[in-house]
Amino acid sequence: VLVEILRLRGFKASYKEDYIETNADYDTVIAISSSISRCIKELAFARNLTTTAKRVTVFACAYHDVSAESAIEALKRENILVEAEEGSLQVSTSDLEKIYGFIARELIIE
Repeated sequence: VLVEILRLRGFKASYKEDYIETNADYDTVIAISSSISRCIKELAFARNLTTTAKRVTVFACAYHDVSAESAIEALKRENILVEAEEGSLQVSTSDLEKIYGFIARELIIE
């Protein structure tokens, strides 16, 4: 998620063997990483989200620096997260790059 957020914020970022390479400054990387960590903690007990739904929620939460609950509500409103037959929330499409782009450019979270 960190690499995707950095890229969509205009930085160069890529995965290397066991690290991430970016032209973002240290403070930016730490701030985004902290936001990602907070979002993951908020979702620690969210059992109704698939793994991919959690990933997309963490992305939206961290990218917009909002609560996980606010991110989930916005993602549901835009039909990015949809309810599956068994009651869990899942991502409506497998194209994560497209979803991340939409979240970064168009998603409004209140």
